[in-house]
Parts: sequence; structure tokens; C-alpha cells
Amino acid sequence: PPSTPFPTHHSARPPHYGTVNFVRREVGSMARVRQPHQRVDGYVTPIEQTLLDLANRPQLAGLGKREADTALLDLVHRADWSKVEKLATEQRLRAALEHVKALKP
Repeated sequence: PPSTPFPTHHSARPPHYGTVNFVRREVGSMARVRQPHQRVDGYVTPIEQTLLDLANRPQLAGLGKREADTALLDLVHRADWSKVEKLATEQRLRAALEHVKALKP
């Protein structure tokens, strides 16, 4: 049989820093950046996209409103607000933007 770089079966383990959730999305319409990794390169969403996604649909991350708001508060200081505004307009996420702005100190 041909050899493969990975075993044919392995146990899935969540990363030590959290859980990775995969959600089907139309990636052409969302912000993303190429992220190199030692095993494989891939795309991740930047902070600005994550803010809007989390404010718009916190249930996809398995979070309630209070938990989502806590996570959003941790991200608002790291976001480029001109990018957040632009993404919210392009993706028609104005309600999510207003929610995040209301949390911003």
C-alpha cells in the first residue's frame, strides 16, 4: 500500500487553547488571512470578521449572550474599527456592528 504522511486513523484532540468550530460559509464574501502552520497552511478570519460573526451568531460558537459579550469585550480593543465598519456594510451586518459598538467602552 502507498505510504501516507499521516496515520490512516487518529484520535481528534481539541487544541490546548480552545475548540475549533467548522462552519460552512461563502468564503468569497468574508475577510480571511492566510495562516501558516507547521503541518498545513490555511485561512483564518481576522479579529474584525470574528467580532461581527460572534455578535451576529454566538450560538455557532456554543455561547450564550453573556459569554459571547465577554469574548467580544476581549476583542474590541484589538480591532481596526474602520475595517469592522467596512465589513459590516459589505456583509449587511449592521445590527451586529451596533451590538459590538454598544459594548465598546
